[in-house]
Amino acid sequence: MKKHFPGYHSCSEDKLKELWDTAIFVFDTNILLHLYEYSETSRNELLTIFNKLNGRVWLPHQVASEFYKDRENVIHKIDNVADDIKKFLEGLEKSVKQFFKDKNQHPYIKFDDIQSFMDQKIKSLIRETRKKLDNYSEKRHQSMLANDTLLPQIEQIFDEKIGESYSREELFKIYEIGKLRYADNIPPGYKDTSKNGIGQFGDLVLWFQIIDVAKQKKTPIIFVTDDTKEDWWEGNREKKDRLRPRSQLSQEIYNEAKVNFLMYHADSFLQYARKYFDTRIDESIINEARQVRENDEKSNIPTFYLQTAQIDQAMQAIWGSQTAQFAQIDQVMQAIFDSQINQMMQAIFDSQINQVMQVIFDSQINQMIQEVIKPISEKRTQINQAIQEVIKPISEQIAQGVQAIFELIPSPTEQIAQEFTKPISESKEQMTQETQHIKNSDSE
Repeated sequence: MKKHFPGYHSCSEDKLKELWDTAIFVFDTNILLHLYEYSETSRNELLTIFNKLNGRVWLPHQVASEFYKDRENVIHKIDNVADDIKKFLEGLEKSVKQFFKDKNQHPYIKFDDIQSFMDQKIKSLIRETRKKLDNYSEKRHQSMLANDTLLPQIEQIFDEKIGESYSREELFKIYEIGKLRYADNIPPGYKDTSKNGIGQFGDLVLWFQIIDVAKQKKTPIIFVTDDTKEDWWEGNREKKDRLRPRSQLSQEIYNEAKVNFLMYHADSFLQYARKYFDTRIDESIINEARQVRENDEKSNIPTFYLQTAQIDQAMQAIWGSQTAQFAQIDQVMQAIFDSQINQMMQAIFDSQINQVMQVIFDSQINQMIQEVIKPISEKRTQINQAIQEVIKPISEQIAQGVQAIFELIPSPTEQIAQEFTKPISESKEQMTQETQHIKNSDSE
């Protein structure tokens, strides 16, 4: 029974080793495009592994077509990142001045001091960042499109390893099949229905071409993709290391070609390659591949190539010196320009610079002011509590004394009632006495 339903079972260790020794490795478009975003060390490591596969690589025609179509756009976006950051820096000082324009009076905060402090730090930030950008541009981005050394390597690895294209009639037939499959959420591709026209069927065309090569070669397939959508993966999405290919995919390719099917993200592929190819792959390379995938998942924009550690060092150099007068402000600014630097960069890539500026110089400055005022507010609260503690027993004693006095003094109402009822009581008593006198006389 298990043999006929491989899509619902995981492979044993021996089976995995066998598949890695015999399978054809199919790579998605995003894997090839992400090579442009990796550092030189990571890129060369992945190319080395491609070569170690000894020809057991293959690209669906759909992948090769998408790669050539999107390659220039990816390079342009990478080239433009440095310019985007420079534009952001140009507006930085203006935004600070604009924020403090109407801030000229406060009982506790000297806005002139804070603005001067921030101006000094921001100028240092701009100077150091521009220096870093100039260094990176010289090292990597001069004529990157015109002098693309990566493209020939990719073309050599996959030479004669690309599938045939479908005819126009075959494509239209797949599009009609896709409409029916997507209506029932049959993977892959149904998460791409938001794309215009036939673009929504790209993953389905790719999938059918993978099935074709599996039928032709009668060989297991290992598909490497950085696609993260649910029409490719299932499992615990909170714990992404536990994701697995959709069982429908493994089952469909087995039904059509009677072969096993595995699927990995680039970082997982590198981990298993280190194990089954007995090769040294530094953990930092695996982490970089994971970071590129996760960034692409969030924004679909190529990852900026600056090294995080170097940025951190620059930030530390800028914000390292602190004065006693502005110790609390330094901490807040450190959080703004260090811990949130990735958010700032991401916002730049999303063309949301205005939103970034609003966050930094509005809500964050308010937070900074709150950090300065907070100890004073807490002191006030403590003083109020102390006063209440002193007043409370005195108030209670006064209240008790007043209550005792009122208990000793009859109320005005009681006095009036006594004055009003006194004659009546005296008359009643007199009548009682006379009546008793008459009764006594009659008896005699």
